[in-house]
Amino acid sequence: MNAARSIGRRDFLLALAGGGFFSRKPEPLKPIVISVNLMFDHGAHSGKGLGETELALFNRYQEKTRREYATSGIFFDVSVTEGAYLRQQGYSQIPEKFLTLKSINLFVTDTLG
Repeated sequence: MNAARSIGRRDFLLALAGGGFFSRKPEPLKPIVISVNLMFDHGAHSGKGLGETELALFNRYQEKTRREYATSGIFFDVSVTEGAYLRQQGYSQIPEKFLTLKSINLFVTDTLG
């Protein structure tokens, strides 16, 4: 006898109707927390720092990202480090003492380079 036919059609339909095959709920996702060390470039725009519109745009992107990733159980633990840069010859440099281990160190500036 074929293994596929060992269960009768009626038993199969009853199992489906009663949720026999699909009654188990999937296990909830374990949350994943990603640590982010955020540093804003206060030396941008000739030492004036990032403008309010640039900060607002960054915050909108960050909030959108937070919502989208949260649906998959991924959460961000964001901390802000002030004054963690040196501006020399047009380039920003971050001393190692401001970098955080086991974290994404994110430097937000107005330019690339």
